[in-house]
Amino acid sequence: MVAEQRLITYAQREAFPEEHEALAKNKDIPGRSKLRSLNIGLRYGMIVVGGRLDNANLSQDQRQPINLPYNHRITQLIFLDYHMKLLHCGP
Repeated sequence: MVAEQRLITYAQREAFPEEHEALAKNKDIPGRSKLRSLNIGLRYGMIVVGGRLDNANLSQDQRQPINLPYNHRITQLIFLDYHMKLLHCGP
């Protein structure tokens, strides 16, 4: 799991360098950021999204999912891995 967290953090830092730095320093997200409208935070160095589900009776991973950059190669590999683990289930 640590290796996956590091890969996700790497991808996020490449895709969202200003946002990641601002969150790490407890500063405001830049106004021009694509993530500005989301309730984002850092957990284990990874950018996560919060919101209405924060008060739900769910695990922390379900309440605050990890934000993956849609066009990054690491994101594609993560999706491919789960696709293979689930025996090609889903769309």
